[in-house]
Amino acid sequence: ASALLGLHYMQHGRHAEALEVLKEGRLLGDRPASTVLGDLLMISGRHGEAAELLKEGRRLGDPSASTLLGMHCMHQGRHAEAEELLKEGCRLGDRSASTQLGMLYMQQGRHAEAEEVLKEGRRLGDRSASTQLGMLFMKQGRHAEAEGVLKEGRELGDRPASSVLGVLYMQQGRHVEAEEVLKEGR
Repeated sequence: ASALLGLHYMQHGRHAEALEVLKEGRLLGDRPASTVLGDLLMISGRHGEAAELLKEGRRLGDPSASTLLGMHCMHQGRHAEAEELLKEGCRLGDRSASTQLGMLYMQQGRHAEAEEVLKEGRRLGDRSASTQLGMLFMKQGRHAEAEGVLKEGRELGDRPASSVLGVLYMQQGRHVEAEEVLKEGR
């Protein structure tokens, strides 16, 4: 329960309260509290402490800890380590791990692999996977496919999908449609 309350506080910008409830939860043995606390510290720029808590979450068997630690490595440019951690997150069933792995592959220009894991992320229900897949299709000039998955992302409630769809429409000279979706995404 501490981890859920901490997440609630984080989503509402109440980081000091989240920090307290997560520390308490960790001491009381709430296993996901370590991972959520690590995520909060990462957001707060306390990367060293965050990495240690995410490693603890990983040892406790929290699949999202592997994913978050992989994202941390990815942002630090430690791509080989990030890839292994994100693959571990996939194996352990964290549905956002496939999307994050797809983003890593896109950064590296490994488009076929990115497409495969982003499609897996969509299948698992990670709503941001559609948006990322749309961006990949745009890079490849596959505009009709991009439009379809970006519309799907919008329907799933992934806010960035509207912005990306607006950019696609602008690139195609579809300015009225671009304006409509960009207004929607504000």
